[in-house]
Amino acid sequence: MSGKQSVVVVVAIVAYVIFYFARQVSWQVFKPRTVYSMPLLMLGGGAFLLYKQNPTLPRIGPLDIGVLALELLAAVAVGCVLGSLTQFSRTSGVLRYRLRPVGLVLWIGFLALRTVITYGLAGLGAHWIAAASASFLLVLGAIKVGQLPFIVVRSMSSARHVGHSRY
Repeated sequence: MSGKQSVVVVVAIVAYVIFYFARQVSWQVFKPRTVYSMPLLMLGGGAFLLYKQNPTLPRIGPLDIGVLALELLAAVAVGCVLGSLTQFSRTSGVLRYRLRPVGLVLWIGFLALRTVITYGLAGLGAHWIAAASASFLLVLGAIKVGQLPFIVVRSMSSARHVGHSRY
């Protein structure tokens, strides 16, 4: 990717993250299709960007693979915590959910720590991890994967409490 394309990708990701954070803390209607598809879209987008950045990066090394694996495991763990912080409410028969504001602090803290570690490791030779736009989307997708079981189970529980089994 050229420098100009990289800037556009980074700006698009930052805009998406701001939009995403705003949605996370706002009450939104629970839509199973979106809950299931979003992690796949993020993971697929991250894998595609990593593939597209391939020619501009040095050969992938063991440090890259190890760091990415640890990053993704940590992201799934953070996602599990965020999933447990998700609130559900039924208003006028419609199931809604949102992330408690403390969850947003966890999101921002994890992403800030991830960014600092990523650029620190780039100096040690983890160039694929420093391909921030690609690995960043992979991490966001892994966080959503971690949230998924908690959100699905809690939404089913919320639906059962009012006699609906649709979710």
